[in-house]
Amino acid sequence: MHVLIAGGTGFIGARLVKGLLEAGHEVSLVSRSGKSRFDGVKVHNWNPTEGKMDASALDGVDAVINLAGDSIAGGPWTRDKKRSIRDSRVLSTRLLVDAIARIEKRPQVFVSASGAGYYGHTGEVWVDEEKPPGKDFLSGVCAEWENEARRAEALGLRTVRVRTGLTLGQGGFLSPLKWPFRMGLGAVLGNGRQYMSWIHIEDLVNLYLHVLTHETLSEAVNAGAPNPVTNAVFSRTLASTLGRPLFLRVPSPAILILGRSFGRELLLTGQRMKVDKILSTGFTFHYDYLEDALREIFTSSL
Repeated sequence: MHVLIAGGTGFIGARLVKGLLEAGHEVSLVSRSGKSRFDGVKVHNWNPTEGKMDASALDGVDAVINLAGDSIAGGPWTRDKKRSIRDSRVLSTRLLVDAIARIEKRPQVFVSASGAGYYGHTGEVWVDEEKPPGKDFLSGVCAEWENEARRAEALGLRTVRVRTGLTLGQGGFLSPLKWPFRMGLGAVLGNGRQYMSWIHIEDLVNLYLHVLTHETLSEAVNAGAPNPVTNAVFSRTLASTLGRPLFLRVPSPAILILGRSFGRELLLTGQRMKVDKILSTGFTFHYDYLEDALREIFTSSL
């Protein structure tokens, strides 16, 4: 299968490119940088903000995977940051689907990333793919992002929207956490009862490979390990894995004062995602439990 990836140079994208190549697929990318660290991967230029994309990028392509999107972490959500978070996802998806609509020989599959943030804050309630979106900023971004992806359905493509939890690996979500926790300065956030749906990067890559070839899968798919945990449990498990104590707690008011909507939506809210849909298709997780996932990640980094 020839797979075109948007966002193939980031934390998840680079691992997915490697996984696709190892599985024997042909891979090409659309990228602003025009570069790839993998031999044999052709890179086409594009600029979603300006609506520009190399017209030849879709030649001979069987499947398109869209992972493009500015990081939601890394600091307060200013007006410009919010615009970048939204536009980098919505405009990139729109550009890809518009490009597909213009060609006669179209890909068979369109897979678009989305996020667990689609659901908003769900408390202790388990949520499956049928739950409607929440009402906060990230929920709105994810809903608009997915609506752009769903336009591919009308073009005859099997379309899958992968609602991804916090992805754990060498990089990504764990990067800003590992050093404070290694220094014994890790902390529970707020009351610690907000759920964190997480997934090991290896399982996420395998899930994308499964989605590509499993023809009965369509629409939305939750991508998280079967056993999400609260922030308090996550923090204790991370500290224990690193052999450090955990005695700090950051009060909710302090997080809200410093982070405002960023702090509220990313640090104090969460989702408890059910993954029965992907499991029903025969997919298996290598890392069902957080302890095993963190142990593998930090052992492999030594």
